[in-house]
Amino acid sequence: MKLSKFIEDLEHVKDLLSSYGWFPGPGNSLRWWAGYDDPFHIIVTAILAQMSRWNVVDRVFRKLSDFGLVTPDSLASLGVDGLEEILKPLNFRRSKARTLIEVSKLLLGVNPDSLPLEDARRVFLEVKGIGSETADSILLFAYNKPTVPISSQLRRVAGRYGIELPKGYDEARRWLVKELNYDLYKLKLLHAATTIIAKEFCKVRKVKCNRCFLSKNCSSRKITFQGL
Repeated sequence: MKLSKFIEDLEHVKDLLSSYGWFPGPGNSLRWWAGYDDPFHIIVTAILAQMSRWNVVDRVFRKLSDFGLVTPDSLASLGVDGLEEILKPLNFRRSKARTLIEVSKLLLGVNPDSLPLEDARRVFLEVKGIGSETADSILLFAYNKPTVPISSQLRRVAGRYGIELPKGYDEARRWLVKELNYDLYKLKLLHAATTIIAKEFCKVRKVKCNRCFLSKNCSSRKITFQGL
């Protein structure tokens, strides 16, 4: 029941998420952050976003687009040095350049869309530089696979709301997917909304309960208000 209420509260604020760059739509929609809706563009930006600000990611992606480097063919043919130079504004640019080239080569021979979820996860996780959260983001938004990234932000927001997720990453992922009945819309909304709530309101220390979308029904509201 608590999870159902959590999703219901997130549902009430979905229209506000566009002002933060997220566009939760129908479950089969491929539209994710900043309106990107091409599967490969989602893959590229998901990799670039690791430990980097989204506004910088958007700027770098647009530069890649200007150079015509937003297809698997174009990136697979590049050398690491050349791509690293374009990614210069980002953290870990060299490792991200290697990851983009490797995943591009992979996608020239493998279609993850045709694979069962767990097989597709293994394919992405074999690429150096793609961890569980990035793989699940890609699979959920680029391929409409019923999974969800278990981020520290999701754990923090859900935990303060009163939802105790299983401790293990895969256990938490499978539990949420099952409890949400494999509903792609709810899984996407969960990721988008908790990412923004954690970033803007439900921070590690300086919480802003008085502005948070979830404050009315959040179990930690009175406790966290003491830190304001």
